[in-house]
Amino acid sequence: MQRKVNYTVVGLFVIVLSIAMFSGIAWLIGRGERTEYNVYAVYMAEDVTGLTIQSPVRYNGVEVGFVKSISLDHSNLKNVRILLNIAEGTPINTSTVATVMPQGITGMLYINLKSEEPSAPLLVRKEGDKYPVIKPKPSLFVQAGKVMPEIIKGIEKLTESIDQLLSKENRDRIDKTLVNLENITTNMASRGKDFDKIITNLDRTLVNMNKITKNFPELTDQIKTTMVSVKEASDQFALTSNNAKSLITESRRVADNLSTQVMPDFQLLMNSFNEASSEIQEFVKQLNRNPSIVIRGRAIGSPGPGE
Repeated sequence: MQRKVNYTVVGLFVIVLSIAMFSGIAWLIGRGERTEYNVYAVYMAEDVTGLTIQSPVRYNGVEVGFVKSISLDHSNLKNVRILLNIAEGTPINTSTVATVMPQGITGMLYINLKSEEPSAPLLVRKEGDKYPVIKPKPSLFVQAGKVMPEIIKGIEKLTESIDQLLSKENRDRIDKTLVNLENITTNMASRGKDFDKIITNLDRTLVNMNKITKNFPELTDQIKTTMVSVKEASDQFALTSNNAKSLITESRRVADNLSTQVMPDFQLLMNSFNEASSEIQEFVKQLNRNPSIVIRGRAIGSPGPGE
């Protein structure tokens, strides 16, 4: 026997469920509309394939908005003009940079914002711009693209160097070097006793150097003592030199006095002595001619004319 279906209850249930669902959707939409966004512009000089409208905008990995529009910059066709809706209160300052980043392996992109100086002033719209402009920073792909040619050149140079190193001529040289090393090793092994002697002599030398090192403080003290003696002798020599200088000065002073005071008197004395000697010689001559002058004295001379 079939149960009777109450269509009135089913209809009421469907109506209540629909009202609840639409109320939830309206609540969610109303909650989303309460979020206030500020519009910022970014000019990217790179390919933005994979970046779409509604792509997320993240600040240090935290989602703070979404891409509003993507278009070419008609003032410079090399750039792509991207408008970003960023939640109000996000600390966008003058040091904030925008970078295109990949989302995993999906090929989709998003915009990542990062402030290089958190204490920088907030970013504001400049005169002539419709929106504040965030500075772009090249993505890893762009940076790798700039560096890749240099890396490729380096690899090519390295390959050429390896080819030159592994040339037949160099391989022959390496073979000869290995043969020479083998000969040297053989000779060293055959002259092991000589090396033992060298090591023994080296040990003795080290022991002697150790002894010299131990005696080095005493030698240093002796050198210091010798230097002190040399200094004392130098000081004594300096004193002797000063005394000799004083003696020479005094001798010069005495010689000056002798020449200025004694020598004139001595000269007078010598002159008197010469005169006396002349008179004695004259007297002796007269005595030899006339010895009687000792008794009678000298004869008075004959008067001259008119006397």
